[in-house]
Amino acid sequence: MNTLPPVVSAELERRDLNASGAVNASMQTNTTQTPTSTVGTMLALDYWINVGSGTPPGSGVTESAILRWMEEKQFEGANIATAFFITRKINREGSKAYRQGLPNAFDTAIDIWAKSPALDQLDTIAENEYGKAYVDLLQKNLK
Repeated sequence: MNTLPPVVSAELERRDLNASGAVNASMQTNTTQTPTSTVGTMLALDYWINVGSGTPPGSGVTESAILRWMEEKQFEGANIATAFFITRKINREGSKAYRQGLPNAFDTAIDIWAKSPALDQLDTIAENEYGKAYVDLLQKNLK
């Protein structure tokens, strides 16, 4: 799981969704193991879903948040009047990414990660460490 955050970061960068870097900095992974299962969890700031797939209409985006975002992205002409119009558009119609219906960047990154060589090597590493029965259980739970 510790190889997942860099993949998510790369996808956010590819889509130019990393304004302040706060979501990147907040990402953490945790793996919990019981005798019958292994569960991986990724944590991030509570607005990660909007960073990943856009902000839906009526979400209460504020002018100050938009102005801060504009300043972090270093938009020329970042001011409260421009922030007002962007805020109004998002609150009425959703953000551009939301209106385009793009898949969530986190989901896309998880799919990329799941198909990566790092996960392919997990079987061998787990089998050496825990035995074949554990690997069989792990494969069953990942499907």
